Amino acid sequence: MKRKKNRCTGFPSPAADFEKSALSLDELLIHNPSATFFMKMKGRAMVLAGIYPNDILIIDRSLPYENEDVVVAIINNQYVVRRWMKYQNGGMLLPANPAFPSIKITDYPEGITFWGVVAVVIHQPDLL
Repeated sequence: MKRKKNRCTGFPSPAADFEKSALSLDELLIHNPSATFFMKMKGRAMVLAGIYPNDILIIDRSLPYENEDVVVAIINNQYVVRRWMKYQNGGMLLPANPAFPSIKITDYPEGITFWGVVAVVIHQPDLL
């Protein structure tokens, strides 16, 4: 009498469904490649919004900036990352850190250029 081999070695892996599908960060994080840029965050103006120095910002220039969006703006040839707040008489760029000042649009008659909307933040946690 010939014995059958027992091919059952345990439970199937919960990861078996994902073995053949690869994750594409481009597909997950970038919706308009021709208008998407990466920028490394400098400074601590947005730490209370969870954006820290050296985080990678994925900026989509095709998105319209809307009230309360985190945006990248150019002021006096400097890039700033702030939260856009629109009011009836103008608007402000607000930091997410009380140590930094708010920026009133009317304080810059030469203009502020809205460069893009921060669509994704890639954060590297501090490792012990």
